[in-house]
Amino acid sequence: MTAFLLDDESRRLIGEGRSTRAIVHAVDEASFTSEPDLPENAMGFDERAFLSWIGEAGLRVAAIRRGSWCGRERYTSYQDILVLTRPA
Repeated sequence: MTAFLLDDESRRLIGEGRSTRAIVHAVDEASFTSEPDLPENAMGFDERAFLSWIGEAGLRVAAIRRGSWCGRERYTSYQDILVLTRPA
């Protein structure tokens, strides 16, 4: 799956103006958007909360591949990629 994950690095890069999406407007405690008038255009999620939701759904994160969206110099794709598995 893909998502915009907000961690310390992505928040710092957004604050430095390096992101293509300034996902800074709170929708709730763990969800943020770049466009308050059209929040579904780009939703980002606090990474700790998002990973917790995945665990609560009975899934496990096998890998996270970081995206370039926030201005990272090392990345796999545009959005963050999460590889999920279902424990046997």
